[in-house]
Amino acid sequence: MHEIDDWFCLIGDENNKKPSFFIFGDSHAYMLADIFDKIADELGVAGGYTGVSGCIPFLGVHSLRKDQNVKNCYELNKRVYEYIAQ
Repeated sequence: MHEIDDWFCLIGDENNKKPSFFIFGDSHAYMLADIFDKIADELGVAGGYTGVSGCIPFLGVHSLRKDQNVKNCYELNKRVYEYIAQ
């Protein structure tokens, strides 16, 4: 995985800079990121990955976290949606 921006990483084929899929979620998604990275690399495709432990990937959900100023799940979910919509 290679950080591409301050909020997500590129996974898969390093030469392919345009992600064709996006993995995002909480710690469960993070556990699978290396597998997606390896398979995508073998297939010659790239994808994006982002996530925060304890942040479920649902729009409109406000998680109650003590570290909300750093790990704002609502804002991350909105940002991913806007990125994919583009």
